[in-house]
Amino acid sequence: VLFVSHNMASVINLCQRSILLESGKIAMDGPTQEVIEKYMSLKETKTAEVIWQNPTQAPGNEEVKLHMVRILSEDNTSTPEMDIQKEVLVQVSYWNLKANARLLTSIHLIDSQGVTVLTTFNAPSASLTQDEWYSKPRPKGLFSSVCRIPANFLNEGTYFISVFVASHEGMMIAHVAEERIISFTVIDTGGMRKEFSGHWFGVVRPRLAWSTEYQGNNAFRNSH
Repeated sequence: VLFVSHNMASVINLCQRSILLESGKIAMDGPTQEVIEKYMSLKETKTAEVIWQNPTQAPGNEEVKLHMVRILSEDNTSTPEMDIQKEVLVQVSYWNLKANARLLTSIHLIDSQGVTVLTTFNAPSASLTQDEWYSKPRPKGLFSSVCRIPANFLNEGTYFISVFVASHEGMMIAHVAEERIISFTVIDTGGMRKEFSGHWFGVVRPRLAWSTEYQGNNAFRNSH
């Protein structure tokens, strides 16, 4: 059976072996996960920062223009490699060109296999903090939104960010929609490797609360 698709989730679930075609020629033939990672690396521009200095050349429309998208570390420096034990900041800056616009900012986080890990935006119901400009009429000018991804949340690997800026007056209208515009790599620095050194399965790798209680011999006898 030959299965041809750009749906990476379907490919990895159905196929153990994959073939990557590039310009009509075989670019890679091998285990599916390795081929998908190669496909994503060819498909995307790997950079932690993109900037447009001039609104006339920036993505968007007559109401909103994108100025900058970048990955920041905790010390506010832009870097493509992030320590798994540190917070990841995603900054989205844009020009609002329409007075009194009501805008929202959203990002999609996508892993190296093309799977959307999460979607988030700056609405009160979706944010841990209150964004004072959400649903508030805005003057014309430059705005910057920052989303914080917690430390010890993502597993090691490469991730891509898609960015959206939209207005939400009655119906949602997207002014900026840039797919996989930047990327970054989470580096395992060994903080969670004291007891286990093998491959850690899953896209996310948070530290979760665990507890164990001794139930006593009576509980053991009663269960049998």
